[in-house]
Amino acid sequence: MFLPFQSLAPFWPLFFISVLTGILMLLGFRYTSHQDKIRKEKEKIKAHLMEMRIFKDDLAILMSAFMNVLLYNAKYIKHLIRPMLFLILPMVFMLIHLNFWFGYRPLKMEEAAILSVKLSEKETDSLSNVEIEVDDGIFIETPPLRISETREVNWRIRVKEPGVHTVKIKTSGVTFQKKIIASEKQFKPVSPRKVVSNFWDILLNPGEKPFSKNSLVKEIAINYPSNKIGFFGWKTHWLILFFVSSIVTGFAFKGFFDVEI
Repeated sequence: MFLPFQSLAPFWPLFFISVLTGILMLLGFRYTSHQDKIRKEKEKIKAHLMEMRIFKDDLAILMSAFMNVLLYNAKYIKHLIRPMLFLILPMVFMLIHLNFWFGYRPLKMEEAAILSVKLSEKETDSLSNVEIEVDDGIFIETPPLRISETREVNWRIRVKEPGVHTVKIKTSGVTFQKKIIASEKQFKPVSPRKVVSNFWDILLNPGEKPFSKNSLVKEIAINYPSNKIGFFGWKTHWLILFFVSSIVTGFAFKGFFDVEI
């Protein structure tokens, strides 16, 4: 989907997917909600608000209208629950995947990062037996920092060449690999963590094929820098631009698609 945007600034593919999401969520809301009931409750709310303005000097009528506004607001919110339940799961899955495109950026040339390896409880050998091997595009700057309490080994690495590099971690005669992305371009998908195969970790880290359930290595992670999306000289987190653009698109097109929100 993002192939035509590879040469552009990250804002433009983000804006495209935000507008598309806004339209799809709008249509999803239309076909999973009771549009007639939503319209009816909104009309009643408006009528009682008007009643409050007209009879503002009559306390009894004012309080009655106010209670009716609360009542029909509650009914209106009740009609929103069903479409929200339908839409929330696909939205969550989409946001997780978009975060790999927009949440982080690749390492730039001569930029340093921390590579972290966590061993599983199945690995009985000492942390001193964990070794690292990198290709010619990566330089290992520090000796390993071993943290026995968390069964973790860290190295500081530095990128020398652009491209997709492979780091190999060796322990107990078994080799585990993790990709590292280096590029001057901001808009490239990166995977900060490669994890063992279980439902939640795979759900939150789908960027690379997971390790097997019986893996000696629990996780290999690289602390990619967080990405800030530029918008006419202003930089912010991608989620802010995504939600603002999606919501504005939804309200802009709700009349065109005849959707009552």
